Amino acid sequence: MKNLNPQKNLAPYAVLFLVAGSLLSLEVTLTRMFSIMIWYHFAYLIIGVALLGGGAAGTFLAVRQWDAETISKRVAVIGLLLSLGILLILLVINVVRFDPLDSSASVFLSLFGITSYFSVIFLVYFLGGLVIAGIFRWRPGDAHNLYFADLLGAGISALVILWMIQKLTGPGSMVFAAILVLLACFALRTEKSAVPRSLLMFLLVGELALMVFVVKNPINLPIPRSKELGRFLTLLAVDEPDQTIWNPVARVDVMPTFESDAPWVIGNVSSSYVPQKAWTYRLKFATLDGTSMTVLYEFDGDFAHTNFWIIR
Repeated sequence: MKNLNPQKNLAPYAVLFLVAGSLLSLEVTLTRMFSIMIWYHFAYLIIGVALLGGGAAGTFLAVRQWDAETISKRVAVIGLLLSLGILLILLVINVVRFDPLDSSASVFLSLFGITSYFSVIFLVYFLGGLVIAGIFRWRPGDAHNLYFADLLGAGISALVILWMIQKLTGPGSMVFAAILVLLACFALRTEKSAVPRSLLMFLLVGELALMVFVVKNPINLPIPRSKELGRFLTLLAVDEPDQTIWNPVARVDVMPTFESDAPWVIGNVSSSYVPQKAWTYRLKFATLDGTSMTVLYEFDGDFAHTNFWIIR
């Protein structure tokens, strides 16, 4: 087994490249997912919690004064826990469901939900901070090159993740971030590491299989009833939208077609429109991040059925 400590090998650069890329891609992905799940007001708390976790890790290492030998023994284990911690976030946000804008829900439930979400996020970024700060403490004389690898990984991931989210969906991108950290664990292993290679291989195969499963069978993220998407899922008695598309700026959901005897209009309605007859309208609803709802009508060729669009 190789020793990670000598200056000649490139493993620390690969570790920083992968871990920094994973953590930044996770941050972008969570911001996108929380914008759907608990409104964008709370989504950007992720940035603050990530900074808090990384800062706490640096403080922890400064207080504990881990030397190079201690770091070499523990850094692979920490990396392994980091990979599993990313999957723990995915589990928690799907099991713990709450609506922060639901006035009828108990305050305790809302506090428990938001505390659960951001506690696991803090834990993940604390572990990630330990790995990154540990590498810098391991090779302090090479800080400038290590910092370049860190920035390079973060910069590339910030661009690639926009494409990844479209192809893998939000949950699939989270699993991909966990896989990146697990790949870094192979480089983190040393002669003194307690993580066997067979365990890493087993987890890598498992996470790859999980990513394929999540992409093929998309996870239904919990949508609050305070959003139009949540309300209409309940109204139409369906578990998921008819179509879901992730794009670089939002998630678009299209509800199944349903029939209505009156037109649905988001915004203004013609003040002179008086329905002469109860026509049957076939329509769909489309939402952007669960809100900004738009009505899509199936046009039957009769313009008389569209008079309500004329504003006078």
